Amino acid sequence: MAEISTLLQRFLNVKVTRIINSSSPCRQLHSRTEMEKHRLDVHQHREMLYVFEGESDFLYRDSIWRLTPGTLVAIDEMEPHSYGYSKDDDGLLHLWIHQHSSTITASCLEVKNGAVFHSGFMGNIPHSASAYLLHRWNSLFANSFEDEIFLSLAANFVQTLMCEYAMRMLKQNMGENEIQSELVEFVEAFIERNHGRDCSLARLEKVTGYSRFYLSHLFKRLRNITIGEAVDAARIRYLEDVSPQGLKQQVLAEALGFSSLASFCIWKKRKMSNKWI
Repeated sequence: MAEISTLLQRFLNVKVTRIINSSSPCRQLHSRTEMEKHRLDVHQHREMLYVFEGESDFLYRDSIWRLTPGTLVAIDEMEPHSYGYSKDDDGLLHLWIHQHSSTITASCLEVKNGAVFHSGFMGNIPHSASAYLLHRWNSLFANSFEDEIFLSLAANFVQTLMCEYAMRMLKQNMGENEIQSELVEFVEAFIERNHGRDCSLARLEKVTGYSRFYLSHLFKRLRNITIGEAVDAARIRYLEDVSPQGLKQQVLAEALGFSSLASFCIWKKRKMSNKWI
């Protein structure tokens, strides 16, 4: 995986050359087979995907886009898009930026033959910086800019965010308590932005680089609930958030990571018997 120094160089040399967002014109129609190659995700929070390296296909709204280095995809609330990677994806380095509630988190992912590796533990932006960055992010989505101006503003936003992470990665004197607190915050944010999908202990172990036993013990000690309980809570919040959208049960099952509609219905009956959803 990429070394920290290499990541820092990439972070400080972000060049956004192309924007894909809700105002981008729809592409040509695609066959059902092509569309079904992509797992779908839809949620209430915003995301950005920046491409450092490699080329791949990405489903966004009703079109499949070819992503190339320098591309930034700005995904607004409830906009359908690809989830995860396929076995055909190789040689990719992607930066995912997530806005959820009042926090911003980011993940730098390397993809090799469909396998995903997390390049460095990134976590949450401190609240002091998040407030400013969230204001910038919201302004990007709230206003209509000419393409060239939007491109410049979006590039500046990503560069500012990367500078924050670069400073965090250079920080040398983080105490054990601070490390543990940030680790639990990262796990919480990861579960929340994925609404519990693919949040098994094995996946969290791979994402954070810490053993599943350590993560389970630490999470329980600092939050007084298990990771499994946090996953269930995130799934319930997701269903409550998207219920006005009228999404089909099969779509909801896939969004929450259930292998079948039947298993989703069993979980829903067991965990939400007292809910109106």
